[in-house]
Amino acid sequence: MSPPAGKSLSSPRPALPHPASELLFTRPGPAPPLPRDAATPGVNHKFDPIPEIVDCQTEASGCDGGTPQKALDYLMHTGVTLAENYPYVGRWSSGCQPDHPKAIKLAVWGQLRNDAAIAQVLNGRSPIPSGYFMHPDIQLFTGGVFDPPDCKSDPDEFNHASTIVAHDAEAWILRNSWGPDWNGDGHFRLRKGACGIGMRSYSIILSHLY
Repeated sequence: MSPPAGKSLSSPRPALPHPASELLFTRPGPAPPLPRDAATPGVNHKFDPIPEIVDCQTEASGCDGGTPQKALDYLMHTGVTLAENYPYVGRWSSGCQPDHPKAIKLAVWGQLRNDAAIAQVLNGRSPIPSGYFMHPDIQLFTGGVFDPPDCKSDPDEFNHASTIVAHDAEAWILRNSWGPDWNGDGHFRLRKGACGIGMRSYSIILSHLY
């Protein structure tokens, strides 16, 4: 889903319109101030797998479509290079550039089945890619907890993905892909259970890290 109209993007990589392009390392940067009981992992700025996944994950459609599952499969079976070797250029390139040395791979990934499992992984300091339905009311969202009353929860209608980086008793704290000028340094709070959040969330274990 694209960013709200009129919102600037100070990030060199603008938002891409589908979950496969908004996976895992979306908008690297610090998390917003969190409640004292929330947990947030660190972020490694050397990695930005999105350009390589968009170009090289052939079972998707580049910037036009894909799924987090396919992107995770690519990270596990093929891996990606450092961001400096495969920079974002703002478009679907003319072809995959597979010859760069791989710097990160996944050993395994798996779907998390409930909120307790998600919280356990977060408390272990690991971010969680998650698909959900992004309600159009996000265009008017200015802060607090996002909780539209008629938000869809059918996974077949999910249209966005973000990275869950922390939580409190009421909400998941998500790192979005619309740049640091949007909302709380590019993050927002989504009520637990709203918009299908948590139904398509994934735990990852790295096998190789540069």
